[in-house]
Amino acid sequence: MDTLKVAKRLQKKGLSQQVAEELSEILQDYASSDLASKQDLKTLEYALKADLEETKSELQKEVQETKSELQKEVQETKSELQKEVQETKSEL
Repeated sequence: MDTLKVAKRLQKKGLSQQVAEELSEILQDYASSDLASKQDLKTLEYALKADLEETKSELQKEVQETKSELQKEVQETKSELQKEVQETKSEL
């Protein structure tokens, strides 16, 4: 924010030079302390992208592990059923 430009605008509206300058400095302090800069936003963007990539990798790993577990369980169940079918055939 251009404090000199703000001070001049305030002076044109009837404020004294001293008050206009002080007010423009207060506004500058407030604006710079509470607003994110473009660099702040870029830094946040990169951090969020990194977090998303990490989460994506973790989820892909978990999905693969779950898939492997399910395949193993299906195979075990299939084997058990085949065994039971054979036992039932033998009994008949």
